[in-house]
Amino acid sequence: TLPPQHRRPCTHFLSWSWGYKISDMRSALKSWVEEEGKDPAKVFLWICFFWNNQIRLLVQKEGGDDLAKVFGPTLKRVGKMVALLDHWKEPRYLT
Repeated sequence: TLPPQHRRPCTHFLSWSWGYKISDMRSALKSWVEEEGKDPAKVFLWICFFWNNQIRLLVQKEGGDDLAKVFGPTLKRVGKMVALLDHWKEPRYLT
């Protein structure tokens, strides 16, 4: 985790898909920050990977209700979501 002096409240919830390469995620986020004119020093992402494992949640408990209970409060608290796509046509995120 970040040292306390570098921590801030999350500004965006990052929604992504298992199987993305870290390099693709980094490149996409860099492009998003640049295209949207965001100050990278003021963007703090909540990434589900570091909090819970969706695959484990789905295997242990069937259905999307559990995911809604896990993600719902965080989405409401953060207030903004960024969906990361690996490709514009047929992204893994939507399959």
